Amino acid sequence: MEFALLLPIFAMLVFGVISTGLSLWKHNTDVQAARDAARYGSTLPISSGAATDCGSASLSGSGWLACVQSVAIREGGWTSVANVSATGDHAYVCVAYVKDTSPTASGAIASQHLTAGTANIDDPSPPGGGSASGGCFDDNETGAPTRTDGRVQVYIRRDGNFNAVFYTRTWKMSTQISIPFERGAP
Repeated sequence: MEFALLLPIFAMLVFGVISTGLSLWKHNTDVQAARDAARYGSTLPISSGAATDCGSASLSGSGWLACVQSVAIREGGWTSVANVSATGDHAYVCVAYVKDTSPTASGAIASQHLTAGTANIDDPSPPGGGSASGGCFDDNETGAPTRTDGRVQVYIRRDGNFNAVFYTRTWKMSTQISIPFERGAP
């Protein structure tokens, strides 16, 4: 009799702990993927060349974005850009190069971003009206209209699930990383 009374409670606890653990594992994977991609992008050179090979010294801006995005996607556990949209966890990945906006800024490469998956209403709106000529999110910490460093931004979002047999809940898990671009003004 006691077993019949406690079995539903025990099953809810077990399934809840397992589903929460899997969701937290996904979130930790996303945080590490964003860090790895941003760090890789901060050291990968950009030039006004046309090369698209990630090891090239004359990597174009769009080629640079594709290389950084591929690191974020691979480290996040997806196999391709199309796979980000196809998964059931409603994922979204945005990578960006944000140009130094100070009056003395140099460099020919403009701010731009590249996305995979579908953004939803909870994701940050890209600065610049959502066009491809801005970053993934507004990271202006000081409130001033300019920043004096070029930077790499990576934003990753996916849904997490809590399932305790009779109760299910989905929540948005996201991470955003901004790192200064270390290669000088491209």
